[in-house]
Amino acid sequence: MEGLVVLTCASWFQDEEGNVNILNSFGNTVILNKLYSEVWIAIDGEIEISVLEERLSEKIQRKQLEEILHNLEERDLVTVRNDSDSFDILF
Repeated sequence: MEGLVVLTCASWFQDEEGNVNILNSFGNTVILNKLYSEVWIAIDGEIEISVLEERLSEKIQRKQLEEILHNLEERDLVTVRNDSDSFDILF
């Protein structure tokens, strides 16, 4: 998996239990579990997937990270862009 991961939410915060609470673009609140929260915090706005994999390599296996990113993208919480998409984004 290659490319750039970008958070696509209105706002978010981390609660006292360490879970990330997200206000999505539809005005709904989504609460992530601890593992998803770690991934969310590591993204920190936007990040290259290779850097994210390296940052989380001791906690999460690559296949598990891909599944988490897919689930977040499916719920419109992140966008995963690859290099071939970058031209389309500019125009």
